[in-house]
Amino acid sequence: MAEYGTVALLSEAEATYALDPVPSNTVDGIISRNTRIMPIEAEVIDRALDLNFFGRSPILLADVRSRLQFEVEMTGRSAAGVAPPWMHLVRAGGAGATVNAGVSVVIAPAQVNILSLTHYMYVGEVLHKLGGSRGDWSLVFEAGKVPYFEFDFLGLYSTPTDAAVPALTYPNSWRDPVVCSPVNTPTFTLGGVAMPLRSLRLRQGSTVTPRFLMGDPARVRITERKPSVEMVVETVAMSAFNPWTKAVAGDRLAMQLVHGTTAGSIFTLDVPRLQLEPPELDKQSNVMEWKLKGVPLPAAGNDEWVLTIT
Repeated sequence: MAEYGTVALLSEAEATYALDPVPSNTVDGIISRNTRIMPIEAEVIDRALDLNFFGRSPILLADVRSRLQFEVEMTGRSAAGVAPPWMHLVRAGGAGATVNAGVSVVIAPAQVNILSLTHYMYVGEVLHKLGGSRGDWSLVFEAGKVPYFEFDFLGLYSTPTDAAVPALTYPNSWRDPVVCSPVNTPTFTLGGVAMPLRSLRLRQGSTVTPRFLMGDPARVRITERKPSVEMVVETVAMSAFNPWTKAVAGDRLAMQLVHGTTAGSIFTLDVPRLQLEPPELDKQSNVMEWKLKGVPLPAAGNDEWVLTIT
């Protein structure tokens, strides 16, 4: 998989699966980073022919698809209740979204009506297209850094073609983010207990499955979801929160993180039922910390986590 310093990426939702909507240079540009593409992933079929001499048999490539990975900063809007410019990306990773105009945007897991995307990725003077794309993602918060999404998409393969890199005009929906800090990220609680947070990663954990069956068009499906949470926190008194007791008891803990302070860019991440795996001790700058991993559990279904933007 190659990494490139100069790329242009466009992504647009498909109204019909794998039908190219032709992303617009003025509307559908993605402000990405660390973008990487594998133009071909495939199953390599060794024909294993019987030969009367030493040597290899010819091969065939089956189930040919493409993979695209990139990061996008978590940015909000200038007013509440307006969809962020990256919302279609998380929806294509197995999330649903509800826009309450003027009030909030609520994003949560989904398992039906999952969006598919067409990506145009320009690398130098070559255009790579991925139609019917769906994928997995993680949301990452780190102290002193900008929160961001990591995306990993699978899409249907198209032959790369020569094409000039377009001049993209990014709409003003792409606002500058704010770093994770005591001021910008004022709230983190686990089991109702506030504690200093160094980092947190929510993994959506979507199982992305390419399907190449006879008598049916090729497609990429999301067939399962196993989300997880990883975090590093500064230790607190055992009397306030004992992670080993919580883990052994199998307690379901409410977790909440709030990032942002201005309307349209206040992100509240809730994991209502987090069950801890065995905790680990760590040390940063001679200060003891806990490395905690957890399993977000569903209650009624599709409610393991909720990201609310207000």
